[in-house]
Amino acid sequence: MSYCIRILHLFPDLLNLYGDKGNLAALEKRLAWRGIKATVQTVTAQNSDFDPADADIIFLGGGSDREQEAVIELLYDKKEALRRYVEDGGVLLAT
Repeated sequence: MSYCIRILHLFPDLLNLYGDKGNLAALEKRLAWRGIKATVQTVTAQNSDFDPADADIIFLGGGSDREQEAVIELLYDKKEALRRYVEDGGVLLAT
C-alpha cells in the first residue's frame, strides 16, 4: 500500500526566519525514505484561501513579530476551521 501525505505550507513568503523551507524539505525526505509520497500546497499572503481539512499536516514556520502579526490577520477568518482541524486530530507543526 502506498501513502500520500498532503502538507499545507502556510505563508512561507512571510514565515521563513529559521530556514523553515529546509525543515519542510527534511520532512519530505524522511517521508520518502519510508516510501511515503508527500505533496505540498503552498499558501501565500497573495493566495491565502485554504481549507485545513484538505491537509494531513499543516506546517507553519517562524517569523519576526511584524510578519507574525501579518499572518495573524490572514488567519483570523480561519481560526474556527483550524481549531476544528486540531481538535479532530489534525497535525499542526509550527516552529
